[in-house]
Amino acid sequence: MILGMPIFRGFLYLLLAATGLAASGQGALAQAVAGPYAGVGLSFAHGESEAGVGPVGSEGDLTALSFVLGNKWVRDDLSYAIELDADVNVGGDLKQDGPCGVDAIESYMCEQDSTVRLRGLVGTPLGDAELFGAVGVGATFGTFATGETSTGSGSVYGLTLGAGVNYPLRNGMNIRGEVNYDNFNNADQPTDQESDWNSLSVRLMAVFNF
Repeated sequence: MILGMPIFRGFLYLLLAATGLAASGQGALAQAVAGPYAGVGLSFAHGESEAGVGPVGSEGDLTALSFVLGNKWVRDDLSYAIELDADVNVGGDLKQDGPCGVDAIESYMCEQDSTVRLRGLVGTPLGDAELFGAVGVGATFGTFATGETSTGSGSVYGLTLGAGVNYPLRNGMNIRGEVNYDNFNNADQPTDQESDWNSLSVRLMAVFNF
């Protein structure tokens, strides 16, 4: 199972430790802060790509630099936000049986470069922190098998879901930990072939209000 993999266990331990460290800090805010925000962090994901027809595909563990830019509104005990985020792959590979495209009846992803998401978020207080859920659309970009000996650049897009905790610190800084699931199955690829992309990721970010 995905969450049983060492890469996820290790990062979840890091996430719990970071959250505990934030909780022990001074000056935590009791409510969400409205206005624009931006953040940077790390994401660890396990992704799988399968051809539209046939059993061939790829999977692997990926490490990404994460960036987010958004705006938040607060009303009563709820917060609302819209944000654009990106995960840029900096480590990890997708693995398949043999070279990319061998025995491929239809296209699948051989190399994953980045994922971009546009999401809406709703948050509610959880002690000094904020618990939030997110839903939106996203796309992942990379290199796809287009035949048994050829590849090409393309993308797959679809639905993305997420949930996490945002903990405010001093000077407008927040520690955010979250889990995201991408279910992309609409292809924009160099041929008329189809494939999908499913990934589960955990992400830790420093987010700044400004």
